[in-house]
Amino acid sequence: MIFPESFFKNIECKILSNSNTIFYLDFFKSQFFGGQTTIVYDYYNIPAGLTSYNNFFNKNYTIEHLITNKMITNNTFLIPKEMYEKMMSWLIIYFKDDINEIYNSGDGHTFNPGHMLEGLTGMFLSLEINEGAVYEQLDLSHNHYYKELSY
Repeated sequence: MIFPESFFKNIECKILSNSNTIFYLDFFKSQFFGGQTTIVYDYYNIPAGLTSYNNFFNKNYTIEHLITNKMITNNTFLIPKEMYEKMMSWLIIYFKDDINEIYNSGDGHTFNPGHMLEGLTGMFLSLEINEGAVYEQLDLSHNHYYKELSY
């Protein structure tokens, strides 16, 4: 990640104006492919995320809520501690020792547990928008290419 000089000052100012802010880097361009299929489909020993969320929090959110709100990508975000604790109170059910396989979503995409958790995290944060949170884009660059340092 490449942080501009004003990065932390900008976050501080925005948090002071709304403490229920989700800072994100980018959104998924398409929905429900690869690991994101875990949001809508059950896999062996892995319940569908949206159903699990609704049951856990006693809600009735739909796929349309997720599409409208968008879902963040890259697991690059900053959220309030309370929101993180709420997310983990639900998400912990997905951290199982036996989830170590590569899955096939049936649409030509394969994914691993890391991709699955990225999709579920993006889903949770998307639904927090319906709970009163707001999105704010992070002012940084995600450099996919790096130059090795020589010593």
